Amino acid sequence: SMTAPIVASAVGVDPFLYVALGDGVGALVFAVMWIMRRHNPLPELRTVPIWLYGLGVIGIGGHNLTWVAALQQAPPLEATLIIYTWPLLVVVLTTLSLGQRFRWFHLAAGLLGMLGIVALLVGKGLSIGQFQLMSGHFWAVVSALTWAVFSAMAARYPGTSNSFLGVIFGLSA
Repeated sequence: SMTAPIVASAVGVDPFLYVALGDGVGALVFAVMWIMRRHNPLPELRTVPIWLYGLGVIGIGGHNLTWVAALQQAPPLEATLIIYTWPLLVVVLTTLSLGQRFRWFHLAAGLLGMLGIVALLVGKGLSIGQFQLMSGHFWAVVSALTWAVFSAMAARYPGTSNSFLGVIFGLSA
């Protein structure tokens, strides 16, 4: 919960450094868990298609990288509101990815989510006429999309273990 304010206030720190440190810590946590549990993740990791590792690096590493860039280059509230459209996008893209049918409640949830974002921005006193597009807004959209696409594609492989994330964190770092 404190990551966004910290990143937004640490102007000038390279986004690649944030990703390397954050994902590096995540990879270390997985390595420590594997050692403490005496678990060899290699057999299960060999079953994951190589393209899914690439998508994971883009999805997680790319999401984190663009998330930091968005917070540094746009007002943090606006960037965060755009970034957190990813749950709405995950619902839409996962439904498409799994070949499921859209139902009325998918549309209702999407509209309510978008209305919530508009209400927050208007409540902040931001009128549409005052809104100024910045490069950080672009990075926020990319951040939301990378996470949503990765999540939708990963949903097609429900048997993928958590160890997969440890490798992705290591590769992203």
